Amino acid sequence: MRDKMLDLLWDNSTYKRQPHGNADKEAELFKTEARKILRKGKKLLNLLEEAPRPPKMHGLPKVHKAGIPMRPITSGIESAPHRLAKILAKPLSNTLGSISGAHLRNSTDLIERLKTIDFTDKILVSYDVTALFNNVSVEGALETVKRVVANIDDGNLPVPKTDYIKLISMCVKFRSFTFNNNEYKQLRGLAMGSPVSAILANLYMEMLETDKYMNIMGRGSTWLRYVDDVIAILPSSARNFGIPQWVTAMFLV
Repeated sequence: MRDKMLDLLWDNSTYKRQPHGNADKEAELFKTEARKILRKGKKLLNLLEEAPRPPKMHGLPKVHKAGIPMRPITSGIESAPHRLAKILAKPLSNTLGSISGAHLRNSTDLIERLKTIDFTDKILVSYDVTALFNNVSVEGALETVKRVVANIDDGNLPVPKTDYIKLISMCVKFRSFTFNNNEYKQLRGLAMGSPVSAILANLYMEMLETDKYMNIMGRGSTWLRYVDDVIAILPSSARNFGIPQWVTAMFLV
């Protein structure tokens, strides 16, 4: 398992080895910048760790897949942004499903939605988003945050909107971690394990669905998604277009 994780960390488009002490420097910088924002109202200052620890990465075996690949999970407990990120995540979690109606809460939600669909002359297709967290555009995710925060009442946020967006950005861009006593930095995507990552990944997918995918699918189609698992109900004529070509069109926009 350790060797599989090391192979994963050799992907220099996603991860980069860092000198020892780099994570501590990033933690101190985070605390300094967060204090500048939080001391205005003296709210949430107590959430900043006095002696933060670098996030630790571990691998979760995907036993249902051939070769049992590893899912990289970064535990940020006691790290500089972790407790603050948990508080910041709460208002965003209430916005899930507000951009796209494709968002599924659970399996019961899926079953209830399927009951309302007429499957006459339809085909059922499933998709899986490859490495969702690593492939989310951080800047795109932050743009999505701005979109949903604009519709949240100020009283439902722990700090003013401008400060809230800055703090979310700082939490998302804090991507140092350790593995096997070595330090690394994640270069792209969202750290799986951060309290805000799952919400931002979902909101980013909602933005893509509303702004791009639905226009390609056309009338008579249904797209339902739980995190990175998708079920699409398409007109049987989609076979004539060719499902592989249709999928390529979806993901090249």
